[in-house]
Amino acid sequence: MKQFVTPLETSSPVWDRWQTTLEPPPKLTVSEWADQYRRLSPESSAEPGPWKTEPVQRAIMDAHNDPECEMITLMKSAQWGATEILNNVLGYHIAYDPAPILVIQPNQKPMGEAWSKDRLAPMLRDTPALTHLVSDPKSRDSENTILHKKFRHGHVTVVGANSPAGLASRPIRIVLCDEVDRYPPSAGREGDPVSLARRRMATFWNRKIWLVSTPTVKGASRIEASWLDSSQEMRHVPCPHCDHEQVLVWENVVYTEGEPESARYGCESCGAVWTDLERRAAIRLGRWVPRFPERRRHRGFHVSELYSRFVTMEDMVRGYEEAKRLPETLKTWVNTALGEPYEEEGEYSTDPDKLHERRETYDLPDEAQVITIGVDIQGDRMEAEKVAWSKTMESWSVDYQIFLGDPRVQFGESGSPWDKLQAFIETPVVRADGTSLRTHATCIDANFLSDEAYRYCRRRWQRHIYAVRGVGGMGKPAIISMSYSENRKDRSANRCRVYNLGVDAIKSRIYSRLSITEHGPGFCHFPDHYELKYFDGLTAEKAVRSIRRTGQPRIEWIQIRERNEPCDCRAYAIAALEIRAPGWARIARSLKLAKPPENTEDGTPNLAEPDTLKPAARAKKRRRTGSYATSHRL
Repeated sequence: MKQFVTPLETSSPVWDRWQTTLEPPPKLTVSEWADQYRRLSPESSAEPGPWKTEPVQRAIMDAHNDPECEMITLMKSAQWGATEILNNVLGYHIAYDPAPILVIQPNQKPMGEAWSKDRLAPMLRDTPALTHLVSDPKSRDSENTILHKKFRHGHVTVVGANSPAGLASRPIRIVLCDEVDRYPPSAGREGDPVSLARRRMATFWNRKIWLVSTPTVKGASRIEASWLDSSQEMRHVPCPHCDHEQVLVWENVVYTEGEPESARYGCESCGAVWTDLERRAAIRLGRWVPRFPERRRHRGFHVSELYSRFVTMEDMVRGYEEAKRLPETLKTWVNTALGEPYEEEGEYSTDPDKLHERRETYDLPDEAQVITIGVDIQGDRMEAEKVAWSKTMESWSVDYQIFLGDPRVQFGESGSPWDKLQAFIETPVVRADGTSLRTHATCIDANFLSDEAYRYCRRRWQRHIYAVRGVGGMGKPAIISMSYSENRKDRSANRCRVYNLGVDAIKSRIYSRLSITEHGPGFCHFPDHYELKYFDGLTAEKAVRSIRRTGQPRIEWIQIRERNEPCDCRAYAIAALEIRAPGWARIARSLKLAKPPENTEDGTPNLAEPDTLKPAARAKKRRRTGSYATSHRL
């Protein structure tokens, strides 16, 4: 009888390959997939090549594979590698577990496109396991674009948090929210962008959502609110000397004042000090401990620069020493270095009587080197304040004037307040040493009578006189953007620069500096002839914490007194300093200047125009192209 050989008894190279093909893929976590397949790109990493998961990162990444977990919150310091963690999650699903994925950036342009070009595209190019799965958007038959990429059984879509259509367009299983504290309060009129995205996940039983961000202000931070609702897992590390497990906190960093290189970490139990090498070794041996282990559906992690192997304690102390001089720079350091929300003192309000009592008699000192003016326009008058600034942001109010008259009356006509303002701007300020300072920049309110403000500023840009418009809202920088605007009645008559200001950020800066009580960086000086009415107007607003209808916290500015013109004038004077001398005013903020301003022969700073292209050249280019609304990104 003929015998048949069963496949199990077959041994051949062909059968071995066939059997290997039929085997299911191994079960991998996100960290295991990244360690095997992920490659870092030169554009986004200081150490390009194979990815290696840090011990601190492993549990955070593998929380994505926890079947009981639906939401992961990561409240972290800046430049900690959180974006690469999200990229690993994205690559894991493209190559290993296909799904519809939504990536939410604070805005679609420029942040969404920049992330796609600078992070996603290099990862797809340099990671062999992903290269063949997503076609090049430049190929002729590709359905992929910069913001939407398809792969087998899934796709990834990049949207801005300010786009309600993008957040509600399709069902989604995986949502990756990056820098959520920079999201707008509402996506158009639709409500909270994170809540909108979560509605798209309702049909998936295995849905996952990530919230990642550095925090902002305590009580008004979106990532802090999410963190407080989570398991609140902290990294506990053992002391190299006594094995006591503890969370690394800034209060236990010890150093000699003025000597950052002496920085060490002190154990909270035995008091022994750790070197950087000992701290890094302890971090590798640490473990994550949840404060609320029962909250398994929502896992939250918090990390600071103290858990980073790329930042030394000397670097942290050096940054702290530079930041602690001003409240706004200290706030930035707490947010970006410690990954903690900054707790403001009080409710952002200042007592006008105390400011009135601390008036001084002074001559302008040598430290005052820049003069700016802020102008507020009302229906029957104009109010203006002239302020002198030092390099440490110490300020001296030089003069405050009210020019009566109808601002609709043009410059040069009888009774026009613009003539009085012109004289006020052109009057030099004499310092105690006898030298005089000219006005370096002036910002004029264009929210009320915009055409009149544009007409005055149009031919005075060479004197650095600019129109400004205030824009409210949390998370906006002091200087949002610059554009060229024109008279609605006569397009050729009044084209001029218009700067959009984040008034909430500037007001927070004003009140934080008014709270400084000792002479030095950030302190505000006022002359003895100012009346109480001025200080009532300067402190006419305050910020209060409230909860939106969506449940998200926010800080809202409310006016508590009838007149607030001095506050507006001081805000516009600060904006003028930001525009004209960004090298001074950008402390821990986004504006940049190629090099610090050099002093002229008389000792005053030579403040070059911060734009690389001169305004006349830009105007000529616009006339050639026929464009009248050119956006300028600072």
